[in-house]
Amino acid sequence: MLFIMKCPICGSTDLLPYITVNNHVILKCGQCTHGLLDKQSKPIYDQAFFTSHYEAPLPGSSAFQKRIRRQRKRLRKLGKPTRGARLLDVGCGMGHFLYAARRAGWQATGYDFTEENRAYITNILGIPLLPCGPLENQIEEHSFDAITFWHSLEHSPDPKASLRLARKALRPGGILLVEVPTHDGLDALTSGAAWPHWDVPFHEQHFTRASLHRLLAGLGFELVREYTYNSDYVRNTLKKTVFSPLARLISTAFQGNSLACVCRNAATPESPANEKTED
Repeated sequence: MLFIMKCPICGSTDLLPYITVNNHVILKCGQCTHGLLDKQSKPIYDQAFFTSHYEAPLPGSSAFQKRIRRQRKRLRKLGKPTRGARLLDVGCGMGHFLYAARRAGWQATGYDFTEENRAYITNILGIPLLPCGPLENQIEEHSFDAITFWHSLEHSPDPKASLRLARKALRPGGILLVEVPTHDGLDALTSGAAWPHWDVPFHEQHFTRASLHRLLAGLGFELVREYTYNSDYVRNTLKKTVFSPLARLISTAFQGNSLACVCRNAATPESPANEKTED
């Protein structure tokens, strides 16, 4: 039986090889610009992968405090929580965002299937997590005020299914925040195959601003605001010139490595958000 790959965002079969990174082929959709890992390059996750990608500093250490300060900056994108507001962080890693969120007033919990991550979060940070079974079996409809995907959606084999579940779990008017690497930024375009955020084969999805917007709008999420990050390429280039004092400021005008979209769940209990079906 012939297997035909389809774009997970728009359902198109117009997929052509775009770039080869460490012998892994990334395809690009001719309709929505989304990139995806070729079906022959599927990742195999094991404990060694996660051990190599995460560090577990102890609370009170300077390394730990540095990470919490970084997570507080992320929290600003959500705004201040109302009393009793519930937050779910999907793919929560080492849980530092959860730690910062709980101290900011959120009733925050996370989901992660890695044993070392879960042990650190529950035993060291003292934060309860959802069980590591299928997520769809563990969350109730309209049970969260905010759901975040901090650089986790690019790991999903089916990002549309992941966000459908998030929409179902969010209360009407709840906030979804998705941050992913975007390969249409200046940093990726100038770096080519050397761009570190390809991270193959562990990143299965390779978003552009257009493909992420299309995914969110198609599922009924209303874009509230978005954030791009400074272009490392522009900043580092200008640091070698007479414009060095202005390098950081100028770099903010260019899309760098990632994009964060803050969205509102347009669904209501009586009338679910109108999902635009394309597949």
